[in-house]
Amino acid sequence: MGRRNNVGADRPVVRHVLAAVFCVVALLAGVVPTAATEPRVGVHTGTTPTELQIARFYRAVLDREPDEAGMAYWYRLLTTGTDVTTIADSFAVSTEFEARFGVSAGASGDPEFLRQVYRNVLDRDPDLAGERYWAQLLAAGVPRAQVVLWFSESQEFLSASGLAPADLPPFESEVLEITADDLGVSWRPGCPVSPRDLRLLRLRFVDFAGSARDGELVVHTDVAEDIVIVFERLYLNRYPIESMRTVDEFGGSDDASMAANNTSAFNCRAAVSSTSWSRHAYGTAIDFNPLINPYVTSSTVLPPTGADFADRLLHHPAVIREGDIVVRSFDAIGWSWGGRWRTVKDYQHFSLSGR
Repeated sequence: MGRRNNVGADRPVVRHVLAAVFCVVALLAGVVPTAATEPRVGVHTGTTPTELQIARFYRAVLDREPDEAGMAYWYRLLTTGTDVTTIADSFAVSTEFEARFGVSAGASGDPEFLRQVYRNVLDRDPDLAGERYWAQLLAAGVPRAQVVLWFSESQEFLSASGLAPADLPPFESEVLEITADDLGVSWRPGCPVSPRDLRLLRLRFVDFAGSARDGELVVHTDVAEDIVIVFERLYLNRYPIESMRTVDEFGGSDDASMAANNTSAFNCRAAVSSTSWSRHAYGTAIDFNPLINPYVTSSTVLPPTGADFADRLLHHPAVIREGDIVVRSFDAIGWSWGGRWRTVKDYQHFSLSGR
């Protein structure tokens, strides 16, 4: 999207078409632009890198904070494969920007577009040299989207806006042998695997406040190294996890662990509504943020307190969706996601066997 060198005299037409498409899509998604004089209801700046990047787009282009509906809409697009330049272009050619600042979406509006981005991002008009530099780039066909990206991701704006993600310490992990005593009530004689088949993983993760914490999972020894790789990738991409403790700390109760939104793996128990062993009893399944990613049937939501999140359009950075970093990371090691099941949807659940 955006202007191209060979568009020539048709640039204004293309940009107005793009703006119209943006408005239709945004309205269908429930993203209604907020006028400058309206109260900012449901302002949502967020804490994850993706949320903060969206907030920077809002600040740089529209000079306001994101509303909840807008944050949810753009977050879904960014975390499921839409290119960030496409998002930036949607902001740059939006009717809200044009209406709010009186800036034409066509090439004739480029000088005022540039001045307004300077004001929004740097709180000043451009100096003569800076204005000439950026004007030459726009005239040469650099799309407004790229200008938005350069400004919104500049170190000056990151420092001044307070919208930069906090630095994280390096990812750390340990893979340790575990005993029956260590497993406590989560294991008992007669379980399908013995303690020597299991490993305790100590893994660093990002919590809901965006801070680094250390947690523990128990998994089968055959999958331990793959799971470390997945969690390193989730950490580097700042996928948030509220709690990561062994199920023994919840008295072996899956219900209690889910109610606490605890991410867990091994637990010697039967599958839901079955007498057969769960994949968790083998240490080859993991449930992520179960309160945010519940188990859903036509009549049941588990945990019950996760009922609101049966609506997968609700925004939360821990919501797992098709194509996001969690699903892609498990796809890469050959695991399957319960959110792809046809009737029952187990949005929290990833397993080696697909069950």
